[in-house]
Amino acid sequence: MDIPVEAARQRGCFSYEQALVAGWHKAHVETAERTGRLVRVRPGVYAERDVLAALDQRGRHLLDIRAAQLALGPRWFAARRSGAVVLGVPLIGTPPSRPQLVADRVGEAETHDRHRRLSALPRADRGACEGVQVVSPARVVADIAREESFRNAVVVADAVLGSGLEREEVLACLGRMRRWPGVAKARRAVEFADGLSETPLESISRVAMHELGLPAPELQVEVWLGGRFLGRVDKLWRQFNTVGEDDGVGKYGEDDASLRTAFRKEKVRQEWMEDVGLEVARWTWGQAWRPRGVLDARLERAFARGRRQELDPRVRFVPTTVADRLRRAA
Repeated sequence: MDIPVEAARQRGCFSYEQALVAGWHKAHVETAERTGRLVRVRPGVYAERDVLAALDQRGRHLLDIRAAQLALGPRWFAARRSGAVVLGVPLIGTPPSRPQLVADRVGEAETHDRHRRLSALPRADRGACEGVQVVSPARVVADIAREESFRNAVVVADAVLGSGLEREEVLACLGRMRRWPGVAKARRAVEFADGLSETPLESISRVAMHELGLPAPELQVEVWLGGRFLGRVDKLWRQFNTVGEDDGVGKYGEDDASLRTAFRKEKVRQEWMEDVGLEVARWTWGQAWRPRGVLDARLERAFARGRRQELDPRVRFVPTTVADRLRRAA
């Protein structure tokens, strides 16, 4: 028997009713499940075993979300961490073990499942992505920022603002939640967020600097020597003649050849920065994650060295914008 055509747009899963419409009978479904061709992913929802085996972590969570929506009905939207997974927004940690969903409380019976919630869900907070109903990016940021740590919230908010969403849209979403728990702390995270942070590491290091009381850097600044482009730096402190670089391996490539090439280019670029009088400070995930006594000491030493250096008068610093970043990506 052929798999129902709906499975192609439902992340690979289909309902028992869809199978019947496609010509299956109850005995066909039971036999396919018993022989291992089909796996029941939720009561009344199935997927082929081979399809499930080929999915990565994100793909499996997307299938689980879609299966839950098939079982529960069209009023349910992926939300919170599941919403971030659907939208491709980075998270600190892994996807939730079960889909996190929300439905408008109007017309829905109460639920006692902590993974499913009923709340106000205006049209402005609804959307769809990759065939999955999902709350808007602004709602994803607002909900995660209300419930999770400042660091987690900033990682998500930075990524969403970096995709081109305006901060005012997230603040407007929070404005519709005036009496909801956690709105004040969510607003602080959203106001701190900056779409110029291009990776989770850049976000968490910026949070670490903020919590350590270090001066706030400028982000993604181009450094020029006259008409010669030296590079775009993750962070810049002009007053200290210092640039900062977040050394996550992902920024350099995935295979050995690209890593070697990228490291060579990075070494040359650092030499150019130092030749014109800039001090370069670098740090890793571990140093940004547990920064006290490490990141602050490293930056304070770099600031002290940078203050003693004489900057080449031909050096120009050119700030960039999120729009510039999106043009580069395109």
